Amino acid sequence: MPPKATQALEEAIAALSDHLSDRLVSMEQRQDSLVATVSDIQQQLAALAFVSSFQPSSAIPSLPPFLVAPLAALKPPKLLLQPFDGFAPSIGSFMPINISGSIRFPLPSALTSFFFYMKGEALNWFKWMYTNRQLSSWDAFVHDLELHFGPSTFDNHQVVLFKLRQRGLVAEFQVEFERVCNGVVVLPLEAILNCFLSGLHADIQRELAVLQPSSLSQAFGLARLVESKPLDGRPPRLPLPAPLPSPPLLPARRFSLAELQDRRAKGLCFHCDEKFGLGHK
Repeated sequence: MPPKATQALEEAIAALSDHLSDRLVSMEQRQDSLVATVSDIQQQLAALAFVSSFQPSSAIPSLPPFLVAPLAALKPPKLLLQPFDGFAPSIGSFMPINISGSIRFPLPSALTSFFFYMKGEALNWFKWMYTNRQLSSWDAFVHDLELHFGPSTFDNHQVVLFKLRQRGLVAEFQVEFERVCNGVVVLPLEAILNCFLSGLHADIQRELAVLQPSSLSQAFGLARLVESKPLDGRPPRLPLPAPLPSPPLLPARRFSLAELQDRRAKGLCFHCDEKFGLGHK
């Protein structure tokens, strides 16, 4: 076969091989996507099967009335939750309701919704509570969740609040202050305001003593404003002066043993012909 025909055939085979490789990669990606989708569907079906498996029967005691009652006529609010694994600091972002129960959901719908946002230890706890019919009311569910995963009830949150001090930015101190303040329920609002003011940096405290905020929201906003004021009024930095040029290095000189002894006897410098003494360069 002529060389040109052989080269053309090899190029055609290489192009076909590249095309088949691209198609194979594309098919593998589609297969991975389908496997992930099927896995998600299986998890959703398993969750629905778990929730729907608790139906009243003659062998199992009937559920409490609030679980089998029809849903309320009003559509419940949409839940925008973060996944909850039982870690205490994340419980605040997981519960979108007031602990006192001022906002209520139809419990069967709410529990079904909350089930999909739980994982790990929290999911195991929820399954145990659901299976053993421990969810007697919405308030009981919230109370048990806080009791099991929330901070210890033996912690003295007032003492922690009194000792809290600003260590970084005002925004960081505000977040920490609000977190500790959630555990304090009997302290007057004026005392809570004074705790926040006393925990700020000394310079911010002096500014707020003049402004006299009357509420926590005012104190939060004014503290951030005072903190940002020195940054806005700071004069622009002058450019740094150019570094001084380093003195040129003298070339190294080589001496014989006799020359070294002679220069040492005369007290001459080894780099120049001047006398070596204090301050000589």
